[in-house]
Amino acid sequence: QREEELQQTNQETVDKTKRMLSKAVETKKGLERENAELSSQLERLSQELQESVEKLNKTEAELENIKNANTHQLAQQELEKEQRERIKGMQKALEEAQQRVAEAE
Repeated sequence: QREEELQQTNQETVDKTKRMLSKAVETKKGLERENAELSSQLERLSQELQESVEKLNKTEAELENIKNANTHQLAQQELEKEQRERIKGMQKALEEAQQRVAEAE
């Protein structure tokens, strides 16, 4: 009888161990699936981040080009303003010279 009890206890221990191992295997499989999903998400997010960085760099370059174009346009407008002022000065000097010539005649 003692032997039967020991055999039953051993069988219960074996069954319990098998259940624990089965749960451990299922837990491991679940963790592996979760890890694969997280790795996939990480890869996707990394790709999205890379694309966002590339778009941002492109936008920054475009803004720099616009800034340079605006700076060039402002310089061109300033140059044109100075040229108009010189022409006005020359026209005034020409009118004054014509008036002196007319007075001298």
